[in-house]
Amino acid sequence: MKVVSTVWIPNSVADFEMHACLSIHAMRGAATRHCPYEVFVLDGFEKLPKNYISSLKAQNINIHDASKLTRKILKEYQGLNSFYSAGQGAHYETLCFIRWLVMKEVMKGDSFLHIDTDLFFQENNEFICNLFEGRTGTFGSPCLTSVSNPSWLLQYEDALARMLVDRSKFQADIGYKGNEFRKDISSDQDLVIAMESTGNIVNEHMSELNQAFQIFVNPLWPYASPPGRKIRYEDRGGRDFIDGKPVLFWHLQNNCADYISRYVCLKNYSSSWLSSYLPQRLCFPFIQLEPNAENFAFQALRDLSWRIIHQKQANGSVNIDDFGSEGFFARTWISRYFIIQRQGREIFTDNYWWEAGLFE
Repeated sequence: MKVVSTVWIPNSVADFEMHACLSIHAMRGAATRHCPYEVFVLDGFEKLPKNYISSLKAQNINIHDASKLTRKILKEYQGLNSFYSAGQGAHYETLCFIRWLVMKEVMKGDSFLHIDTDLFFQENNEFICNLFEGRTGTFGSPCLTSVSNPSWLLQYEDALARMLVDRSKFQADIGYKGNEFRKDISSDQDLVIAMESTGNIVNEHMSELNQAFQIFVNPLWPYASPPGRKIRYEDRGGRDFIDGKPVLFWHLQNNCADYISRYVCLKNYSSSWLSSYLPQRLCFPFIQLEPNAENFAFQALRDLSWRIIHQKQANGSVNIDDFGSEGFFARTWISRYFIIQRQGREIFTDNYWWEAGLFE
C-alpha cells in the first residue's frame, strides 16, 4: 500500500504551498524511504521549481507529473462542465471527480491510501500503510480513501459514466435526495457518500478502526456520533487523545483551519484594548449556517489577511515566516502552528469550544 495525494496548481507555487501544506508534511517527517508519500500533480506541474521538487524528495515526498494523463481523461469527461455555471469552480470540481480515474491508471491495481494534503496522521506512513492494508472505503468523506479492493475504482468509474449520461436518472436510481447545500450531485464527495450510503460502492473493514481510534473527518465535530456527555481531550507525550483513544488523524479542512485561525487571532489580541470586544467562546465558523456578526467580522478579517499575503507574495515573499501576524489565516501557517508546534490545544475545553458542554 502507498500513501498518495492528487493536487493541482492554479496560481503560483507560493500560493499553492500556502494551501497545500506539502512543506508541513516534510516537517512532520512521516514519510519514510520504505513508505514514501507520492503526490500526483494533475495540472500546473510546469510551475514547480526543480529545487522545490528536490527539497520534498529529500523528505521522501515524491512529486509526479500526471498532467498529460489528466488532460486525456478531461477530454473524455468534458461533459462534467455542464454541471456548473460560470464562476462555480467547474475546473476544481471536475478535477476532483476525475482524480480517481487518474489514480486507477497510475496505481495499476496496487493498493493505496489517498489523503487530502490538509490531512495529517499522528503515526508515520509505515504504521498507516500496515493499518489500512486490506481496507477499502472512506469514513464519510473522500478526504481519506483507502483502496485495497480495486472494485472501488471500477464502481466509481461506472457511476461517473452513468451520471454523465443522465444525472437525474442516476440520482433516482441510487435514491439520492440531495443535501442541505446542493440538490444535485456536484462533487466527488457528493457522489462517493451517496454511493456508500446506498451500498453501491465497496466499503470493507473501515469501521473496525473506530474501536481503537477516535476518527472524525471534521474536527469541529470530534466524535463519530454525539456522545450525550462531556468528553476529555488529553495530550499524552505529544500525542492527542480524546476519551482515552488516540486521534487517528487531524483533517484541517477549511472550516476547521478557519476556527483555529480565529482562536489564534483572539489569543494575539487578548491583551490589547480590543479584548473587551472579543468573544471567549467562538461561534460555529460556518457563515452559511450561522450568518451572524461574529462570522461576518472574521470573514472580513480573513479577506484582509489574504490581501496582505497576496501583496507580499507579489513582492517576492514565499516563506511562511515572511507573513508575520497576517499569516495565521493561511492553512500552511495554521497547520505548522497546530501540527508541528502542537499549539492551540486549549480550544478543546469548555471555556473555548464552540459547542458548549462538549469538552470538560
